[in-house]
Amino acid sequence: MDSSKFSVTQVNAYIKQCLETDPVLQDIWIVGEITNLKFYALGEQIYFNLSDGQSCINCVVYGTFFKNIGFKLENGLTVIARGKIKTFQKKGTYTFQIAYLTKSGQGDQSKSIEALKKKLVAEGLFDPDHKVSIPLYCQRIGLLTAPDSAAMWDFVSIARSQAPHLIFYIIPSVVQGPGCAGSVMSGIEMAERFGELDVLVLLRGGGSAEDLAGFNDEALVRRVFACSIPVISAIGHEVDYTLVDFVADYRAATPTAAAQLVAAPYAKLREGLIKIVTYVGEKVRGICESRRDQLMMILSDFERGLDRKITSEKALVDRLLDRLALTNPLHKLQQGYSITRLLSTREVITSITQIRSDDSVITTLKDGQFQSKVEKKL
Repeated sequence: MDSSKFSVTQVNAYIKQCLETDPVLQDIWIVGEITNLKFYALGEQIYFNLSDGQSCINCVVYGTFFKNIGFKLENGLTVIARGKIKTFQKKGTYTFQIAYLTKSGQGDQSKSIEALKKKLVAEGLFDPDHKVSIPLYCQRIGLLTAPDSAAMWDFVSIARSQAPHLIFYIIPSVVQGPGCAGSVMSGIEMAERFGELDVLVLLRGGGSAEDLAGFNDEALVRRVFACSIPVISAIGHEVDYTLVDFVADYRAATPTAAAQLVAAPYAKLREGLIKIVTYVGEKVRGICESRRDQLMMILSDFERGLDRKITSEKALVDRLLDRLALTNPLHKLQQGYSITRLLSTREVITSITQIRSDDSVITTLKDGQFQSKVEKKL
C-alpha cells in the first residue's frame, strides 16, 4: 500500500491480510468468561463474547465443532478456547472462530498435550519419512476397535459393499476411558504376533475430547510409531485430532473414510475391468458384424457366379441336346427317311451288295414297319 489515499475496501483488505496471515492469530488459545451467549438452531451456530472483565472479543462456534463440546455452555462460565482470527472485510470487523473449547482447568490438559506434541515433533516421530505406504490392495485387515460397535459395522459394511472378498480380523479393545491406551497397545501386540495382516486400523467413532484422551497417551503414540504393521488412524470425526493421528502411517478423517481407503482400489480395479470387458465386447461384436457383412457379400457373389455358371452350362446342354437330336436316326425318319434290315439277320442294309433276289426285308418308317421281298436288284 504505497498510495497516500486509500479506499475503505483497501484498508479492510489490508487488515484482513495482516490478521489472517499472522501465524500467532491463526492458532491461538484464549481464556475468558462467556457473555452474551446466543444459539442459532437453523445453522447450528453459537455466538458469544469472551471477556476478561476489561475487554471482550466476538466469538463463533460452527455446527461441526459444536458437536464436539462435551459440556453445556452458559453465560458466566470461564472457558479456554482454541481457534483463529477471521475478518469480515465488508463490515470491517473480526471474530474469533473457535475449533476447540474446554472448561477452565481442563486447559492444563490441553497445554500438556501441546507440550507432548512439540516434544514428539522434535524427536521426529511425526516425520513423514518414518511413515510407510498403505498397501494398495489390502486383503487381510485388522480392526482394533470396540467389538460390535457402530464404527466397526460401518467400516465393514462400506468396505464389503465395494470389495466383498476382504477379510477382517476384529481385535477387541477398550477405546475410551483410563484403560484405553493400555488396551490398544495390547491389541497392537496381538496383531503383530498374528503376523498375517496387511494393515491395522485403529477404529473409533466420534466423541468428546475426554472420550478421545486415551489416544494422546505418550506410550501409545510411541507404540504406534514402532508398530511393524502399516497403521491407519480412524478416530473420531473429521475435526477430531489426537496425537495417534499424527504418528499413524495414514490418518483417515472418519471410519467411513478409512473403509473407502482400503476398498477404493478394488472398486477402481473392478470399474477398469468392466470398461475393458465392455470395450473388448464391443470390438468383438464390431469385428463379427464386419466379418458377417463380408461373408454375406462373398456368399452373394458366389450365388451370382453360380447362377451364371448354371445358366451357361444349361445353354451348353441345350446345344448338345439339339445336336444329339440331329444325329438321332428317328429324326431322319421324321424327315421321310426309312431304315431297312434283312429279315433273317436284322442287319441294317447300307449297301446293295448286302441283298440278293428273293431276300425278305423289313422297312421301318416313322410310324411303323412293313415286310417285303426283293424281286431283283436294279
